[in-house]
Amino acid sequence: MNWYFLIAAALSFLTAFVHAYFGGREVDAIIQTSKNLGIDIRTISQIVWHSVTVSFIMMGGFCLKYSFSVANKDLIIYLLIQILAFSALFIFYNLTKFGDILHYIQWVIFLTIGAFILLGYRNALS
Repeated sequence: MNWYFLIAAALSFLTAFVHAYFGGREVDAIIQTSKNLGIDIRTISQIVWHSVTVSFIMMGGFCLKYSFSVANKDLIIYLLIQILAFSALFIFYNLTKFGDILHYIQWVIFLTIGAFILLGYRNALS
C-alpha cells in the first residue's frame, strides 16, 4: 500500500466536501441569489464551481486507486500540474488583489495534496 497516495486521496475527498458544502454556502449561494448578476453569469459560476468539486473528487479517486496499484506517470504529472495551478492561482490573486498571501489560504491544502502526490509517486518508483 502507498500511504502517501492514500493521504492525498483523503485530503482530496475532504477538500471536495469542504468546497462543495461549506464553500457552496459561503460563496456559491451568495452568487446564485445575487440580483445584480444575470442568469448567464450565475450559471457559468455554478458550472465552474461544481467543476472544481469534480476535479477534487477525480483526483481523490485516482490517488485512492494508486494507493493499491501501479501509478500512471502521465496522469500523476497531470494531477501535479493541476494542483500546482490551483495553488498558483490563489497565490497570484491573493497578492494582486489583496496584497496578502494569506487572504485565501486554500493554496496551503492544495500544495499539501501536491506534496503527498509527489511523495506517493516517488515511493512508487522505489
